[in-house]
Amino acid sequence: MMGQIAKVTVVSILLILISILISFAFIASQTPKKVSETEIKINNKKLVIKDEIDVLKPNTYLKFTPGQQLYYETSLIPISGEGYYFEKQKFMVKGIRIINGSRYFEVQRIVDYYIYNPVDNITLKIGNRTNTWYYNAKNGYCIGKNINPERFSDEGVFSTDASMFSYWMLGLREGAKWTMRTITAEKGKRETLKTRYNFEVLGRDVVDGRKCFKIKATITDEASGKVKETRYYWVDVKDRILVKLESYSGKNKNFEIKLVGRE
Repeated sequence: MMGQIAKVTVVSILLILISILISFAFIASQTPKKVSETEIKINNKKLVIKDEIDVLKPNTYLKFTPGQQLYYETSLIPISGEGYYFEKQKFMVKGIRIINGSRYFEVQRIVDYYIYNPVDNITLKIGNRTNTWYYNAKNGYCIGKNINPERFSDEGVFSTDASMFSYWMLGLREGAKWTMRTITAEKGKRETLKTRYNFEVLGRDVVDGRKCFKIKATITDEASGKVKETRYYWVDVKDRILVKLESYSGKNKNFEIKLVGRE
């Protein structure tokens, strides 16, 4: 009799353990979300920008090195008349800083703006801008003081539109798909702008001898459902930095950004 009770007890315990394991497996299978919120002042109105992303678990680490320099150029973009606009960007890894107990790479971006007149073969520099970003050495998340000079804030949504690197590049793998949403609203009022970025890794490709992941990003206005822009990213498989980006509106190519040098 005691043996039968013991067997029943063991079976019951095993069933409970199996039930717990199934519950944990279900919870683990749910894609976690990273939600960040940044406040920015535009035209004396306080706007709140939320960056919500399906988290890609990093499968490598950030491979920046102090002193590293990367150079990017955009293609010629037609403007009014017979002129063209283009940019040159320089990224410099200034060093490593400890912020709130974590290691960050300090990266300075200098972007120069140009106008080119092909008739007279004249190139005119019309301005420049400098940003400093801090990338977490472990997960690549970006913070800075470009938005709020008084404190560090999450600037991932802004650096995503810049060249070189975005934190999702550390999680790239064959067949990966994820979504990022940007929500803008005047503080205390209803949301006014929602943009959805649907990303998909299409496969692998080679650009200038570099093995790359090729990623497609479809950028959609959620209110109208209209596709605003389609981007293609080529990201170095080993170094996880941008090698090339192409932007399209429909079938029309807007511009191209390409890595043209590194030191």
